[in-house]
Amino acid sequence: WRDVWFGPDKAARTRVLSRADLAAVGPIAGPALVESDVDTVVVPPGWSAELDEVGSVHLRRDGR
Repeated sequence: WRDVWFGPDKAARTRVLSRADLAAVGPIAGPALVESDVDTVVVPPGWSAELDEVGSVHLRRDGR
């Protein structure tokens, strides 16, 4: 977990996991950071992330 600023008001306690962790746990709700050796995917509050069959991270806005 890490404190991350998503706006001017205050930091949000944010889950930090690896891409492999995301594959193991399935879809997650933001806020979150998904880290790998080559990139970091930011999942803001109000969004979710999931990994597809080839390892790409897909973000979706909640309610859509």
